[in-house]
Amino acid sequence: MDNFPSLDETLPIYEAAKARWQDHLHGLRKQKEAYTRTAFLDPLLTDLGWQFIPEAELPKGTTRKRPDYCLFTSIEARQRAAAQNETVEVFRFADTALEAKKWQHPLDEVS
Repeated sequence: MDNFPSLDETLPIYEAAKARWQDHLHGLRKQKEAYTRTAFLDPLLTDLGWQFIPEAELPKGTTRKRPDYCLFTSIEARQRAAAQNETVEVFRFADTALEAKKWQHPLDEVS
């Protein structure tokens, strides 16, 4: 299990995420997805060491062409992805994607 951090290594990140959650709880309950992203997810992803490209514009209609975040394990991969014009090209450099939702929004429904 050498690939996984120890409890001592993860505890500070967990405590920071917990404190951030508690500090923003009222806003997370009342505000929309954009608040969740900027007040909670963006700093959490940074604390976890992810590089990311957030979706700048909310999609129209019932289908999504891009996730809320494309996540990268290196700044170089993020920079290569950011230089692309086509969505499919951005995905080629991403290690994973993340979809954000506001508090208690059903995950199977469009925002």
